[in-house]
Amino acid sequence: MKININEETVRIYGRYRVLPDGIDVSWVNSGIELRFKGTQLILSVRSTSTEKIKQAFLQVFVDGKRRARIKTKLGEDDYIAAFGLEDREHTAKILLVSETQWHPFAFLAAETDGEFLPKPEAPAGQLKFDCYGDSLTCGVGTIPGWPGPDSDWQDSTLAHAYRIVEHFRGEGQYIAISGWGIFRGYCGDEPSNVPRVFDCVTMATEEKYDVASRDADYIIVMLGTNDTANPVERETLRDAYLRFFRKLRSVTPRAKIFCSTTEAAVPALDDAAKIFSQEDAIGAVRVDIPKHGHPDYAGSYGHPSGKWGSAVAACYIAAMEKQI
Repeated sequence: MKININEETVRIYGRYRVLPDGIDVSWVNSGIELRFKGTQLILSVRSTSTEKIKQAFLQVFVDGKRRARIKTKLGEDDYIAAFGLEDREHTAKILLVSETQWHPFAFLAAETDGEFLPKPEAPAGQLKFDCYGDSLTCGVGTIPGWPGPDSDWQDSTLAHAYRIVEHFRGEGQYIAISGWGIFRGYCGDEPSNVPRVFDCVTMATEEKYDVASRDADYIIVMLGTNDTANPVERETLRDAYLRFFRKLRSVTPRAKIFCSTTEAAVPALDDAAKIFSQEDAIGAVRVDIPKHGHPDYAGSYGHPSGKWGSAVAACYIAAMEKQI
């Protein structure tokens, strides 16, 4: 049995755009979830990437267990997501775990040797998380293997944000770009800031997404590492955080903001969180996290490994459980 992937046949994670022949996604941890009865699952997808470094990787989960990791090729192709399963009902979740913002990725169809079942529905009362970050949120370095193309050692489900959302059995949206910051990028270019695109459906078109309609419960921010790659005044960075917090509040009126950053940007973030909490009834909580120079890094431009992501997630979870 074969189905076209659309809003009627699958549950969709993350921000997406409806296409005539499928679903278009571009941010990490976006993807689909479907139910089927059978022993195998084949996916039809389309990768529009034009850079090897941005080749799309998919992570397949079946019945809650991590299964295949799929490296896709340019163009349209079919991939085996699962095989040799017991001939019974299964739930499969397939997520984009590498960055493709500039070249959106499309899920087109799915096929099984059995039958497809009605799509999974979101649990009642499920918490909604909006997560904003850079390469640390994207999961760069979570897989050992440097040297090699960036996406070869990137898995966003091993980074802190995804782990936090999964801990609370929530549903997350992740807006994160390697090398970008709260007001400028790693190379000092001010247009490279996540607040500029926080409401984009995809980076390819900068089509706008209605963030307010989502009404998130919690917001996770980890930005500032790239801003401090070049000298910056503490007040300048503080004001950039404040502007973003205020922008987030304008579209998410009830979400508590939990924020962290690596060592160099901590003073500015601490200032901003305190000021924002004084002017806003819900406020922001700065979370202390392990230093970026973790001894167990994967060697990918010094990015820490998935174990560091787990340690950071534990810090956030401890802070959030006091609130939830």
